Amino acid sequence: MSRPRAALAGLAAALALAGCGEPARLSPEAERGRQVYLAQCLTCHGPDPAQDGPLAPAIKGAARELLEARIRDGAYPPGYRPKRPTKVMPPMPAVVADIGVLAEYLR
Repeated sequence: MSRPRAALAGLAAALALAGCGEPARLSPEAERGRQVYLAQCLTCHGPDPAQDGPLAPAIKGAARELLEARIRDGAYPPGYRPKRPTKVMPPMPAVVADIGVLAEYLR
């Protein structure tokens, strides 16, 4: 076995013993949303949507209405109280078509 493969096998065994086996299976829509998150959101929101990122707050469980307002308009829905007072996130028109799958992943 090559060194990289041996290292990966050792890591997988350690994770399995620690109770961190295979991640939960995602629906095809949620998996597509995960890919969108990794490509478009990770830099600011961080690798785990349940944790605050370096520039933006955690967004796990974010309502679709919030995602639509932030991604489409760069605004907040009426009556929404932001977690942070910054207005760093610009509208992201390239992501609008993927809001549904992103919401599915974050749910």
